[in-house]
Amino acid sequence: TLTEIGNNCPNLRTLELAKLIYLSDRGFKNLVKGCNNLEKMDLEECQSITDTSLIQISIHCPYLQSLTLSNCERISDEGLRYLCSSYAGQTQLRELELDNCKLITDASIDHILQGRQLQRVDLYDCLRITRNGIKHLKTRRSDLIVHAYFPPDTPPVQQHDPVHNRVCRCCVLL
Repeated sequence: TLTEIGNNCPNLRTLELAKLIYLSDRGFKNLVKGCNNLEKMDLEECQSITDTSLIQISIHCPYLQSLTLSNCERISDEGLRYLCSSYAGQTQLRELELDNCKLITDASIDHILQGRQLQRVDLYDCLRITRNGIKHLKTRRSDLIVHAYFPPDTPPVQQHDPVHNRVCRCCVLL
């Protein structure tokens, strides 16, 4: 169990838990409490974890250098505030992957800026992060590698065209 790993693996440096969709905040807390030497953590697609897990990371993982939270759709600005204001977030974290975290907004940009050692941040498909937010991030940290993508605006549907009214706005026939 996660508690056993936490109790018996205090020198664990890398933790790969990607795609454990049923990983809970409580189970995660029991794990990281005993694994204080973690440097790399992959929680991609751990869809049940919330900001509570980020609080536990900020408390128990002072050496964390790389964190993947892509597709953790319950992570929000509040959780990133805790993470990025922690010792690890400010002095150790070098890579932060937040692809498809649907609840984070431009408010997280200022939290991310606290990471003095941060070298790369991935924000693909974070629909509430705007171009202005990315511009602010790049202005304040021109050395930071930022991966973000903004889909092109969908073409408007022509109201009087019966062919186009039968398809969605993304599927306009040419």
